[in-house]
Amino acid sequence: MDTITRYIATILVGDKYHKEGEEYIISEWNLEKTQKYGLRLEVESRTGIAECTIYHLYPCSLRKVVYELNPIEETPIEGGDREHQEKTGCGKIGHDIWEPERDWRDRWP
Repeated sequence: MDTITRYIATILVGDKYHKEGEEYIISEWNLEKTQKYGLRLEVESRTGIAECTIYHLYPCSLRKVVYELNPIEETPIEGGDREHQEKTGCGKIGHDIWEPERDWRDRWP
């Protein structure tokens, strides 16, 4: 029997950005910090010379929910051969490159 565990935080005190009663799934890695400091949610992002992101730490209740996973149907689906991608040396495995957008000012001396 397969299971999946979710940790759900419910906001106890809200504001104009996030309302009381809103629920968020948090990761197991954030559970301890959320217990100690509250639910950390982004409220504002500033760009420009002084880039920064502002977060609020909301008082919240936490609960652990364990779900049982049972497959209902399994059907094979054809695909995933990447016919239209450039291939690596063996001719079967495709590759992809992601490069962040760069501003010309990043290269300016």
